[in-house]
Amino acid sequence: IRGRVTDVEKVEAPLPTIPEYNDPAGRNYEYSDYFSSRLFSKIIYTVEVKKRYKGDRNYFAPWALVPITSRYVSDDCIHVPLYTNSTFIIMGNQSTDGELLIDRCSFHRFFDQVTSNEIDGFRRHYKKTCNQCTVCHNTTGCEYDEADGCTVGKDIHKDVYYSNVTQCEHKFARCSRKKRTGRCHWIGNEIFRYCKRQRKERSTKMAKLG
Repeated sequence: IRGRVTDVEKVEAPLPTIPEYNDPAGRNYEYSDYFSSRLFSKIIYTVEVKKRYKGDRNYFAPWALVPITSRYVSDDCIHVPLYTNSTFIIMGNQSTDGELLIDRCSFHRFFDQVTSNEIDGFRRHYKKTCNQCTVCHNTTGCEYDEADGCTVGKDIHKDVYYSNVTQCEHKFARCSRKKRTGRCHWIGNEIFRYCKRQRKERSTKMAKLG
């Protein structure tokens, strides 16, 4: 959905159920600045729906206020920091009891930072190809046949992989199975190809420095 965050409720976790979150390397600035190092068992966001791309059309009706819960999953998938009065594109899951769930591993981005290619994907393409291919974010190899999936940031330097410039696939392409070959490929335009060329040049420089 595309929605505006109108309220935030933070529920503290009784220690030691949820451990203290430590970031000795100082990499997770967004989390540490907004929530400090103390983890909460869950954070409940009230979100005003602006646009539904997938899901129940009645529940996600325009202007509806829906609760979305961010839970601690692991040290890798911690809480999602969403900001009040800001508009985001949010993707997540629904529990068996109907609770809407997101975590740091879910897609969430400020709406004004989402590309037109991604918006087009939300509106038309992603739903059509949702179950056709698997997308993997592992630079060391993925656990599926290459014909059945697409890899993000394949064969690039690890320091480049974890920087914003590596998001060529997410921003400017979609993973889809081609009818002619039966294999999954990244499908993108000239902007996508330019982004990959820039990324490759940066990766080559990183490899030489490393």
